[in-house]
Amino acid sequence: MNKILIVGIAGMILLSGNQLKSQDTLKPIRKSWGTELNVNPFDGSLSYNNADGQIKIRRYTGGNTVWRISATIDYKQDANSTILRYGTNPINNNEFKKSLLISIALGTEKHFNGTSRISPYLGWEVCYGHKSSEHEIDDEDYFTTVDGAWMNSQVQYNGQTYYTTNTFNEKSYWSFGANILTGFDFYMAKNFYFGYEISVGLDYIKYGIIETTRIPRLQSGNSSTLYPDSESNSWKFGPKLGNGIRIGYVF
Repeated sequence: MNKILIVGIAGMILLSGNQLKSQDTLKPIRKSWGTELNVNPFDGSLSYNNADGQIKIRRYTGGNTVWRISATIDYKQDANSTILRYGTNPINNNEFKKSLLISIALGTEKHFNGTSRISPYLGWEVCYGHKSSEHEIDDEDYFTTVDGAWMNSQVQYNGQTYYTTNTFNEKSYWSFGANILTGFDFYMAKNFYFGYEISVGLDYIKYGIIETTRIPRLQSGNSSTLYPDSESNSWKFGPKLGNGIRIGYVF
């Protein structure tokens, strides 16, 4: 009887020791949520996750698997008005342009034991994004619309005559990407960590058609195109470095 009691007490002590040892860690050991900031000490920048306007959430399942989802919403709108009523060349120019970017990335991380503070992991994610852009220019002579980009006009002088050059930015597109990633979390305190991440992935970007139309003020209904409609795409494969150091917390 005494032997059974001694074995039972020893077993309880051993089990309690294992439980204390398993809890002797700063890493999350229960189902919880987390989010991050990104700090780049080399250029003095601070952003919420890897991109402006991006929100990243991590879901800890209580085991070694962490789900991650990132979403970006970036809306830009500019309105400019220039009016000059005096002089031989009066100016009445109004511009309105806007763009909207929406993207989402979903993936998982497989965390390894590491130490009580360090949690290394491997993972993957897939990404999708879409951007739309519009630009309207209303002046004394024409009403110009640009669908699929913003147009920048610059007046230049070649020594004899003045001429205007136009370039496009904020192009609309849709994109798809897939990444294999690795990184680590180092817990400085309970549920508070910093880390770094690198990845290798493939990105495909399909730019939308840029349609530019000009309607003369003096010939209502007759329109012309400044440029032929254009579209393009690009592929990119290779390693990627994260935007600085990740600082996160779990709640």
